[in-house]
Amino acid sequence: RIVDHLAAGFKQTENIDLLKDKQALQRLTEAAEKAKMELSSLTQTSINLPFITATAEGPKHIDTSLSRSKFEELCSVHSVYSGISPVPYHSPPAQA
Repeated sequence: RIVDHLAAGFKQTENIDLLKDKQALQRLTEAAEKAKMELSSLTQTSINLPFITATAEGPKHIDTSLSRSKFEELCSVHSVYSGISPVPYHSPPAQA
């Protein structure tokens, strides 16, 4: 979920989809794992990925921070199931 969050933010600011770039995706995944470990004991962590990709205009970087509360929000059950409608449950017919 951290990977998706970082990629979405980058796409919004740079208009580049990092999820389609295998090398960038690998670096995002590694940074997300490191951030998860750091957030287990800290309230905030820095995510710095220089040269995550490049365009004709030059290299692009990610330099951001992630708070524990934002991480928990990203991982909460509500955000996982927010777009899913409940399925009605029908009990089986009683047997005589």
